[in-house]
Order: sequence, then structure tokens, then C-alpha cells
Amino acid sequence: MRCLSIQQPWSWLIANGIKDIENRTWDTRYRGFILIHAGKTIDGTGFIGDTLNRPYWRERLSLAALDAMPQKRDDYDLGGIIGYATLKDVVTKYDSPWFIGPYGFVLTQRRTIDFIPLRGQLGLFDVPAEIEAQINEIRDERAWDADLKDMAQIKREWRDYRLEGGVSPPWKRGVSMDKTYKLCIFDVDGTLTTTKSGATFRKTADDWQWLPGRLERLHQLDRDGMKLAIATNQGGVAFGLLDYYEMRQELRRTAEEGRIAFTAICFTHPKAKLEEYRKESDRRKPGPGMLLDALKASGEEPHNALMVGDRPEDEQAAKNAGVDFMWAKDFFAEEQEDTNCHMDPSRDAGERDLADRGD
Repeated sequence: MRCLSIQQPWSWLIANGIKDIENRTWDTRYRGFILIHAGKTIDGTGFIGDTLNRPYWRERLSLAALDAMPQKRDDYDLGGIIGYATLKDVVTKYDSPWFIGPYGFVLTQRRTIDFIPLRGQLGLFDVPAEIEAQINEIRDERAWDADLKDMAQIKREWRDYRLEGGVSPPWKRGVSMDKTYKLCIFDVDGTLTTTKSGATFRKTADDWQWLPGRLERLHQLDRDGMKLAIATNQGGVAFGLLDYYEMRQELRRTAEEGRIAFTAICFTHPKAKLEEYRKESDRRKPGPGMLLDALKASGEEPHNALMVGDRPEDEQAAKNAGVDFMWAKDFFAEEQEDTNCHMDPSRDAGERDLADRGD
């Protein structure tokens, strides 16, 4: 696990999501997760004596950000890890007030953690195995806590609904009424949602909107007692095009609005630009992993489940998991616009090194 040592208060500004770029005199080919280390010394720029020079910072920060900064030199942690980020790119030009150059390390997914003492080093350096394990535990706990909060909200809504008598017979699928399902697993991009911008792929995590009729149909399925899940590839994160935490938040919002109980997301890609996401995984469709996770979480057997999607990899994932499959246009009983735009561009004819900004 790589680490970058930065003087205070710049390391504080980065870890707290205010400063989005770190200026360096050297380049690196590394892309991916890094720890933010606060060096043992403080850059006196922006201080008057032991106190922040507020007029200096007021030209660079909002008042809220300035008020959030530690106001005294002694209030800054020194000589240890204070956060982490993703090193998305190294640039020589960048549209940011923080860029000076000659090289700018573009940092996304910036988060703070409780201070961990560690001696710093020059350049990008590796941390001891015990610290790496500690950081991984922190990241896992944060992801799990976010999912638990979202799940708790959905369960409260279901409880309130059923207390009002909202229990209906199991739902039967729309096109062929000869089989009853208990669990329905949906692909997301191109099946339930499309972009607000009109672009082929999401430009940002919140660049999405419901396709016509989808939300109403999901609510009807929920009222009819159907268990709902989503299974979505989000390789855009693996290529540094989308932010991991922002995507998790937006997909949780999708699930909450759709009354969807289980969310399965795969952020990895075998050709990922970011090293931490570059791997083969059977969770990534057409692998069955996410669908099997949904089956396990719901307590249902494959013969009681239906997968709905708009891409061949959705159909193959269903086959690999042993569940039935239906095309989205058939399930929602309407003609959709061509959803080929949602195909994974990394599998396009040119094998371009881009991530699928959707499924």
C-alpha cells in the first residue's frame, strides 16, 4: 500500500476533500489508492506566528472551509497518516486553483481517518503490513456501515407499509404468466436508468435518471410482495472516471427510491487503470457472483429468481447463476431506445482502455 508524505496544512486540506491536487517536481506511473501522510514539519505559508493568516486563506477557501481548518499550528497532527485518496492521474496542466506544477497529482476519493503514527519517507513509499491491514479494516467498516444505514431505511419503509396492511399475493412476470417468482434482480444502467446529460455513459455519479415507468413498476412489485435486488458492473471507478464513494451513494439512492432491498456492485475490471481494481472477478457480469450474492441475501433458490437486463452479459450472468432471464424491453412491456450505448467500451471493437460507465 503506497503512501505520500505532505506537509501540513496541505495534507489536512487534501484529506478533508478541499484540495484536489498535490504539486510535485517529479512524475510517477503509479495510479490507485494512496495514504495521505502528514510530515513532521508545517509549511509556514499561510500562518502569522502560530495562528492561521485568515486573509491569506480567505482568498483561497470558502468561509466554511476556513472555519473548519485548525486555527493553531499545534492543532495539526504531524508525523503520521491522516487520510487516504485515489491518485487518479499526473498532469502538467490542470484547471484547479491549487495547481502550480510542474507535475500535479490529481487526487479523488479523499477521506480522513484517525491519526496513525508513522515515520515518513521521500516519494511514494510502502507502509508496513500491519498498517495496511488496519487501513483495509477501516475501509471495509465504512462501506459496511453505509450499506447498513441504507438497508435500515428500506426496512423501516417496508415495516411501515406492511403495518398499514400492504401485503399482496406474489407477483407473476408480465410476459409469460406461467411462472411465479419471489426475487427479481435488475441490471441498472440501460435497464432501470439512463443519463440525465444525454451522454453515452455517466459523466458523474449523479448523472442518472429513471427510465419512464421504471420507478412505478418497482413500487408495484414491492407492494405485491416481490423481493427486489440490483446487480451492476461499475467499471468506471476502476478507470478513475467515477468516484467510488459517490457511486456507492448514488446506487444506494437508486435502491432506496426503488424500494430495492439488496444492492450488489462490482467495481473491478481486468483492464482497470487503477491497480487496486485491476483483477478478474466472477462477481463482474457475465460472472454469476453478484446474482449468487442476491440469492443468498434473499434466502431464495435460483428457480425462484428472475434476472432483468439489457446486455448480453446480463443474460449470460443469469445463465451462469442458474436463474431465468428476461430482456428489459420485454419485462417492462415497451420498446426502448437502442441500449447498445451501454456496452462495455473495453470490449468494443477497438478494445479501448476505458471503463464501462454503466453496466
